[in-house]
Formats: sequence, structure tokens, C-alpha cells
Amino acid sequence: MGPLKLSHLPPPTTAPETCTITDGAKKPFRFMDLPKDIRLIVYEELGMRTYRDRFHLREDQYYVTLVNTVIPGLSILATSHQIRSEASFVILPRLRMIVCSPPVIVIRAEHLISLINLHDCFSSVYGTKFMEKLISCLYDSRALPRMMLYRKGKLSTRQLRRRLRLQELMAIDDEVSLKAFVRFALRAMKYLARNTTETRHVYLPLTFVVEVPDTFQGIPVTTSTSLMKTLSYRLFSPLIPTPPRTVTNHAGIMWLLRRFTSHISKACELWRIVSLIVKVRLLNEGHTGWRISGRNVQKAISRGLEEAKSNTPDIVRYGGRAPRKRDEI
Repeated sequence: MGPLKLSHLPPPTTAPETCTITDGAKKPFRFMDLPKDIRLIVYEELGMRTYRDRFHLREDQYYVTLVNTVIPGLSILATSHQIRSEASFVILPRLRMIVCSPPVIVIRAEHLISLINLHDCFSSVYGTKFMEKLISCLYDSRALPRMMLYRKGKLSTRQLRRRLRLQELMAIDDEVSLKAFVRFALRAMKYLARNTTETRHVYLPLTFVVEVPDTFQGIPVTTSTSLMKTLSYRLFSPLIPTPPRTVTNHAGIMWLLRRFTSHISKACELWRIVSLIVKVRLLNEGHTGWRISGRNVQKAISRGLEEAKSNTPDIVRYGGRAPRKRDEI
């Protein structure tokens, strides 16, 4: 039997498949075919939107609110040169406003206790409270590439949680809180890249807003001092009265602000964050007519810096009243 001659094969009985677009298939929208006036209206609709993500603190009923202002649809600038030239006049001024506005962290007065270390002891430099973790993350050069890998799906929630040392703050599979933390941290990193000592007068510091209801009467707290810390006070600070091992007291808003300032100023100096500005927003929830003196708030912050023995002027400072309305930008 001779070799098979391929040239004499019978013709195919069916025609080859062709790629055609059926009536039900989606066709790309030809945006550039629209009149320019209509395209400008579309660009105007890409306004600023503010997201307020609640970051629930683990093992507590407390939370902080991370405020992020973005422009949805910003990627339209990368579509084509013509679209970029048309949309830039509308979008870029808004983008500059966002970039030049400090990231904002909001907390209610009764939740402020969750950011304060009530036990005076020798602890890890990374700390265990939310603000300490955030500030150390902003300083760590390894945090940015890790968060970008997470956004690309190359790191899981568990992996990033461990690498950012957030085990004390969030549950092992709390993806919602981790996304909120990453979104805010990336925004703060971009802002702090501009905020140096030379440009502090141009770019305000990170903003921390304490919302105080007019019905707030304070909370009971118990502070303690470890044995090793007590011995260190006696050896190295003999002229200063040694604090008692345990003290129970009723903490008002001024005590909380003073203690928070003392606590957070150490983290700011340790991780070289330029500064933190503290604002107070009074909430008329009970319509009691109660007011807060700005002078007393300033004194509380100054006393906190003195207790922390801060060497950096204005590392934490009072920024006045936050507006009643909740539009941080």
C-alpha cells in the first residue's frame, strides 16, 4: 500500500468557524463620537466623593473612622491624549485639592480610650494601638510594595495582616477592615511624601478629629505602672514622685486628650512623622448647651507633651474646632 496523498483529500463538508458579533453581544461605546459639550458634562459628573470607613478595633466595641476623598473614574485621564486634554481642566483642580488636603482620622470621645495605653511599661517599639500601627506602617519602606501586592491579588488578607503587624487590631480574615486600612495608608503615604519640614506651612499635618457629644460626662479608667517601670523611675528620676502602681479615676475629655497626646507624641517622634494636628468637633446630640474651651484643649495638649518629654516642637498641636458639617474637604 503506497503513501497517502494528502492532495486528493475530500473537501470539508462544513465551512470553517468565523468570529462574528451577534446582535446580543456588547459593543464598545464610542465615547469620542459624542459632541464635545456632552463629553464635558460627563467630566463634570466625575466629582469628589468622600468615603468614611469604620475600622473596628479588635476585642472592643470601639472604632475609628478613616476619611478618604477620591475622584471616581480618575483613570479616564489615561484613556487617550484627547480625553486627557479635555478632562484635565475639570479634574486636575479637584485632584490638587485632594492631594493638598491632609488625611483625616475621626473618633468619638468615648472611644478615645482605645487609643491610649493605660499600662505604663517597657513595650515593643511598634506598639499595640491603632495610631502606633498606622504611623509605623507609614514610615516602613516595605509597607508600600506589600500593600500594592495585596491589591494585585498576590498577597492574601492573612499574609498582609501579618506583614503589617496588625494581628492585635483585626481578626485573621477581616478583609473589610484591612481594605479600609490599606486605602487610607496609601492615601496618607502619598500626602506625607509632600509634607516635609520645609513645606509644613503649605501642607497641613495629619488631622485627628475628636467628636465630643455635648452629653459626654467622662468614663472610669484604671491606670497602672509595671514593676520595672516603677524601679526605673526611682533610679533615674529620683526628684520626680514615683507614680503609684494602680490608680482608678474618672476621666473627662481633657484627661483623655492629655493622655492621648503624651502617648501619640512618642510614636510620632519615633517614626519621624512630621506632626499630628488635633481638632475637636462638638456634637449637639442632647442640646445641653455644653461648650469646650479651646484654651483648655490647648493646655491639655501642652501638658501631654510635657509628660512625654517631647523634644520636637509642635509634634502634636491643637488645630482648633472642626466644622460641624462632616465634609473634611
